[in-house]
Amino acid sequence: MSYIGKAQRLFNGPKDGAKHGEPAMVRKEYRIVLAAIAVFTALAGLGFVIHGLLFEAGASFRYGMAAVVVGIAGFVMLLNPTPKDDA
Repeated sequence: MSYIGKAQRLFNGPKDGAKHGEPAMVRKEYRIVLAAIAVFTALAGLGFVIHGLLFEAGASFRYGMAAVVVGIAGFVMLLNPTPKDDA
């Protein structure tokens, strides 16, 4: 069997209750996009935190910390599997 055939069987084979032709790991695409946005939100928040610390801007520091917390929490929440996920 060729490598392509093995790869197709690995990714498209019926595993863990998946129907034939479906990928074994199903992840909602919109959740991945939102998780990527959450990561960039956390990185931007980190930039605001550093800016607030360097230039003694209290509001920038507070809003930056809030963005970091929301970004990390959103990332973790969006990539956790839900009961509706098949794989």
